Amino acid sequence: MLTAHATHFGNEVYPGQFTPLFSEEEMIMLLNNKLNKEVCHPPVNMIELPNFYLLEVSIPGVNREDFLICVNENILSIYVVHAEFEDKGMPTYRMHEFKNEYFDRHLVLPDKIQIEFITAEYRDGILKIRIPKSNEKSPDLKVKVAVY
Repeated sequence: MLTAHATHFGNEVYPGQFTPLFSEEEMIMLLNNKLNKEVCHPPVNMIELPNFYLLEVSIPGVNREDFLICVNENILSIYVVHAEFEDKGMPTYRMHEFKNEYFDRHLVLPDKIQIEFITAEYRDGILKIRIPKSNEKSPDLKVKVAVY
């Protein structure tokens, strides 16, 4: 479990704990068991601002607990496993295109960043990841990023 400290993102503060539904090993195993055609690689925008980089990833219809985001030696990995669970009270569908969705995306980050201060927020189908810049080359760390 990742314990999250109060994190500033925009004008809001998010305190509390973040617990992904799957561990990193479970998430990778689930993604590896899917055929390549079933795994989606969502589109990404990367914006360079004076003090940080902002990644915007379009992944509509999932929950923040479905995400696993980690950085390992300047490679940002975003994994999503979203499984819809059948609800007995649900209506009978005439058309039902929503189903289990598997996403992964891997991006090489710039060298001069502060890996340990990366933050992520998911709202309205857009995952926003804020990557602070640094004056020095980032150390080769492995960190997990909580999604708020």
